[in-house]
Amino acid sequence: MKAPNWASAALAMLVAALGPVDRVHAQAISMTPELQKIVDAAKAEKIVQTSSGELVFGGRPTEARAKAWIKENFGIDIDFQYTPGGPFGVVGNKIATEFRAGQPSSVDAWAASPPQYDPLLKLDMFIRVPWEKLYPARIKSEMVEADSRALATSTGTPGILYNLEKGADFANVKVIDDLLKPEYKGKFGTTSFANGFDAMAAKSWVGEAPMVAYMEKLGKQAQGILNCGNSDRVASGEFLAMVLDCTGASPNIVPYKGKIGLNIVSDSAQLQYYELLVPKHSQHQNAAILFSLYLMTPEGQRSMAENMGVDLDYYPETQQHKLVADLEAKGFVFRRINYPFWNQNPGLDETGNRLGKALKASLGG
Repeated sequence: MKAPNWASAALAMLVAALGPVDRVHAQAISMTPELQKIVDAAKAEKIVQTSSGELVFGGRPTEARAKAWIKENFGIDIDFQYTPGGPFGVVGNKIATEFRAGQPSSVDAWAASPPQYDPLLKLDMFIRVPWEKLYPARIKSEMVEADSRALATSTGTPGILYNLEKGADFANVKVIDDLLKPEYKGKFGTTSFANGFDAMAAKSWVGEAPMVAYMEKLGKQAQGILNCGNSDRVASGEFLAMVLDCTGASPNIVPYKGKIGLNIVSDSAQLQYYELLVPKHSQHQNAAILFSLYLMTPEGQRSMAENMGVDLDYYPETQQHKLVADLEAKGFVFRRINYPFWNQNPGLDETGNRLGKALKASLGG
């Protein structure tokens, strides 16, 4: 007797709990010749393997809705097989090791940002997908990066996450130099890899030397190190703030609504893109592509906003678009930290490492 697939059963229960696809807002997809080839091949695959943080792509609720959408539009039952994974770079290194060893990829749809996937492009381990031809109603050229190997699905707006009750003073930070004031000393954490500050160290922005000097000062002010998923430590009041956080998403998701605020600081305003890539050694490339297309539907974007906390600013109906537009109306200038930015500022990987070392060397000094 075949053992029950508990993951599939749980996903099916979640689909039932979520109810039918929202037919008012869900956008049906027109069949193009390119899409037909993907659909025909996906019928033989029927699986999408993912490995990431719990909230990436909106987690299990988004996968459940994608399953329903794919069934409705293409008549294919997709089994999502999720394995908890670490940070983007850790998962990327794993699938790169598998690629070098000639082994199948353990991940069909990899979530990453340019800092993580750019070093792996030289391996030529990701497929080029004709994204715009698959879904021309929703996927535009600005969303497709790295020679069609990466699809931008959501936008982070890193800033200062702060405890609304105990850390309200962090809402008064206007520029990053404000964090060096005595009243903030020992009250905040930051990432060990200088998220957001690495982009500012680009030659086209502040430059490396000034940012290294700044990180040395910031380390002396900081309480300690926080990881991207440590919003709970801010919500609890253990840390009053996180500077700069990884996505700006926490205030938008249920566990932290009303507990955490976001202050986007004007001179560090940036848009970080979370993208999807499909490995060449994936066993279910076409099913992964169909999942990717769901993420770009209006419903897929809403699911990510509800469950991940961010959606894609390129779409005028999204919360991230409104957030950016509102701040731009106040004079903010956002820089897009996408693949073109990373590619036009070579060496940022090494620069980020130097910033992190400067931070840790001076931490709590």
